[in-house]
Amino acid sequence: MVKSNASASPACTSRVASSGKRWHLLCPYDVDSLDDQVIEAAKHSHPFIAGDRGVAEEATHTHPHPHPPEMTDPLSGALPPPRAPTHELTFTEADLVTLRHTLKDWSMGEGLGSDGVQELVLAVNELATNSVRYGGGEGQLILWREHDTLICEIRDAGHIEDPLIGRARPTPDQHSGRGLWLVHELCDLVQIRSSAAGTTIRVHMRRAASARASGRS
Repeated sequence: MVKSNASASPACTSRVASSGKRWHLLCPYDVDSLDDQVIEAAKHSHPFIAGDRGVAEEATHTHPHPHPPEMTDPLSGALPPPRAPTHELTFTEADLVTLRHTLKDWSMGEGLGSDGVQELVLAVNELATNSVRYGGGEGQLILWREHDTLICEIRDAGHIEDPLIGRARPTPDQHSGRGLWLVHELCDLVQIRSSAAGTTIRVHMRRAASARASGRS
């Protein structure tokens, strides 16, 4: 578990609205299931770490910005580039069926279990549909795998301004906002970056232990 200042970690601040006042955010990380590079990145971006005993201590890694400037937009910035070969697909509304089939075949080929395939296809279809409706009528899907995690990224021309979008459970009478909430429920990690230039949403889903044990590379 790590403790963050207001703008220490883009992954955390993308989920919290900035009030203009200083505040602290406690960020839980599952060290048993997350990839080592995710935990290492968290150690580099948070000034304090709390272990099993709950005692906070200064991180062993030096933060690149000990006193980072306040972020004016929690969704600003760029995600790190893919660290593996990618598959890319540009889509419009007419291509959504092809997109679902392509994603299903790719995720099955990468060793994702049947339940995971269904959940990933559902989540990415929600994002692609939002791109068609709100992101200029088209978008780009990028697929790749890093270690045991399948990663899907949707890019479009839309602009998301609510840093907490998809975090709150929709009310029964709410007619919009259910798609991103569902994406957060289905995926292991959801990262959002957005500005007037466009939106990037990256979702992560880990392969099942059985697939990892089979030795698929």
